[in-house]
Amino acid sequence: MSNNLQQLRIIYSDDQADDLVIPLHAFEGGNFLSLKDDYPIELPNGERVAVYAEAGPHRTVPDVSLSVVEDGRVFGVRAGYGAILTFTTKGGFEFMLQLGTGAWEE
Repeated sequence: MSNNLQQLRIIYSDDQADDLVIPLHAFEGGNFLSLKDDYPIELPNGERVAVYAEAGPHRTVPDVSLSVVEDGRVFGVRAGYGAILTFTTKGGFEFMLQLGTGAWEE
C-alpha cells in the first residue's frame, strides 16, 4: 500500500506556509482509510474550512475521495489511484488537497 494513500497532504499557494499532512485512520483491517469526519483547518490567511479524505487502498484500482466544506457547501471529487483537488475560498485563497498521487517534489 502506498504511504501516499495513508495521509492527506494540503499544499498552500502561499509559499511562506508549510504543507499540512494529516494521517488517515485505518478501518476494516486497513481496507478502508478515512479522516473519520470533516477535519477543520485554518488556512494561512485566517479563513476556516473543513476537509475530508478517504481511500480504499487494497482494491484493484484504489478508490479515493476528497472534499472541502466551506460555509456549508461541499466540493468533492472521487477518483482511482489518487486525486488532487484545487480549491479557491470565497476570500480568494487557493490550496490543493492531494491523496495517493505521489509528491510534487522529492
